[in-house]
Amino acid sequence: MLAQKGHVMTAREMCNLGRKATPLAGVVVAVILVLPSLKLGLWADDYWFQVVIERIPFCERSLDPPTTVWNFIDGDPSKNRHRMDVGILPWWAKEDAQVSFMRPLAEWTHRLDYRFWPDQYMLMHGHNLLWLSLLVAVAGLLYGRIMGPGWGTCLATILYAADSGHVSLVSWIACRNETMSAAFGLLAILGHHRWRTLGPDVSRLGRMTSLLLPLVFLVLGVLSNEGGIGCCGYVFAYALILDPQRNPKRWLSLLPYGGVIIAWRLVYRLSGHGVLGSGVYTDPLLSPVLFIQNMPSRIYQMLMDLWTFDISHFGVSHRGGQILAGSLILGCMVAIVPATFRDRRIQFWLVGMGLSLIPACAGTAASRTLLMASVGAIGTIARLMEMAVSRAPSSASPARRWSFFYLRIWAIVFLAMKGVLEPCWARRHLDSMKATMQRHDAIIDTTPLSVDAVHQTVVLINPPSFYVGGMLGVARAARGLPFPARVRCLSWSSSGIALNRVNDRLLLIRYSEGLATPSLRDEKCPLMPGRVVKLSGTSFRVLEVNSENEPVFVQCRFDVPLEDPSLVWLAFYGEGYHVVSPPKLGETVAY
Repeated sequence: MLAQKGHVMTAREMCNLGRKATPLAGVVVAVILVLPSLKLGLWADDYWFQVVIERIPFCERSLDPPTTVWNFIDGDPSKNRHRMDVGILPWWAKEDAQVSFMRPLAEWTHRLDYRFWPDQYMLMHGHNLLWLSLLVAVAGLLYGRIMGPGWGTCLATILYAADSGHVSLVSWIACRNETMSAAFGLLAILGHHRWRTLGPDVSRLGRMTSLLLPLVFLVLGVLSNEGGIGCCGYVFAYALILDPQRNPKRWLSLLPYGGVIIAWRLVYRLSGHGVLGSGVYTDPLLSPVLFIQNMPSRIYQMLMDLWTFDISHFGVSHRGGQILAGSLILGCMVAIVPATFRDRRIQFWLVGMGLSLIPACAGTAASRTLLMASVGAIGTIARLMEMAVSRAPSSASPARRWSFFYLRIWAIVFLAMKGVLEPCWARRHLDSMKATMQRHDAIIDTTPLSVDAVHQTVVLINPPSFYVGGMLGVARAARGLPFPARVRCLSWSSSGIALNRVNDRLLLIRYSEGLATPSLRDEKCPLMPGRVVKLSGTSFRVLEVNSENEPVFVQCRFDVPLEDPSLVWLAFYGEGYHVVSPPKLGETVAY
């Protein structure tokens, strides 16, 4: 309660009030930045979720939709070939590829959406906003527990709330699992801190209850997204640096978390979930060598995202942005290294951040996958800024005084970058996502397909992306539009493809820069010359590959003449798809 009239608040009361108000201030900032996202609709995976949950048919034959929305590819070659046959997967996909995640808690929230407000997309985005608010509030509480009362805690909470990566968490409904996992992970860290700081007068039952709480949050986190195990990096950092018990027994506090992770992994595999053969996701246990090979480049990209931001949106070239970002990271290291030896809280944030990046390497670097790591990065920045405004001891050496001076300069640069430019970029990011969604919806809606398409095969010569290529039928079915029986994507690029007609049924396809297949075929199983992929009515033969084992010359044979009415040829140019005629005999057409 607020102080009564005439009562002067003590310093302790003011600290308590500030501690309670800080999470609320962070929530307000986050809501203000992403509130325009509520006006957006569905996009990309959102259409897949709708089709699976509402069991909307989207091909000529029953596809038997998966029972879970995150069972994208279940690893069954017969089912994968069927999806390749109808065009949900492209012809170059690996037949035994698997991309199947166990996220029942997050899926339950989506089914709740379609159960109570199936056509109210604003409420679905609002649901995401509630989870983001919880995440920011819990982050503020964690900063308060670790850093103590003070303006540094408030600064860390505000900077975390203003992170531009939060935009996609609300504007893209399918990203809710990332927010839920991070929120439960931070609650687990908070619970662990409470457990390890219990006084000696607490009963045995009280201690067991305090231990059970963070374990429950860890379970909820990994049942929302696999990245929930990233909180264990902070738990390890806590045992290493902040645990009140400085004897070897403190390491025993990690055993319950290890038991939970092992049990979760066993259930995960026994239930048939996992990732194999995908160039986007890598399972560290099923493909350990590939996971280790990808780690350096992915960690570098993640550090660039955590400690800088994409300044190309402010008119800086990509190369210039890389140079500037590298300079900022180098300067940051110069500021961090001396401070790390003097401050245990910085050590905790950095070690926790670094360890949480390891599970994040299972996927490509993206802001939405760095919610756990960014807590440590922001905590480090806020603590360094607290140190920057403090005075150097009078007995400090000249080198120590210069280090304080440098730290202040660095603090000003990063405060301007994270506190001013980052929120500006968040709004630009939102505008960019809105424009992309509107463009994709316009492409889907204006694709020239008639009601006869349900009996036809649509040949997409140069779709600009997977979301308006392989997902075209899914998205049109979800939007209540006519969708084709089959889709044949010849590429996933709007340019760099040439078609040469050899006879009435045979095409030769030339890819000027190679057919990149990283999303559905990893580098261990490339398409080599001579490989033949046979689908209903169509077959593809790889004739030539480049130095990166990407097909550059492919033979495509149809079972019917190219002018047959069962085939609809669509080329992408301008702002959408247009019906085109197949090349004439001996003619080469480039797109």
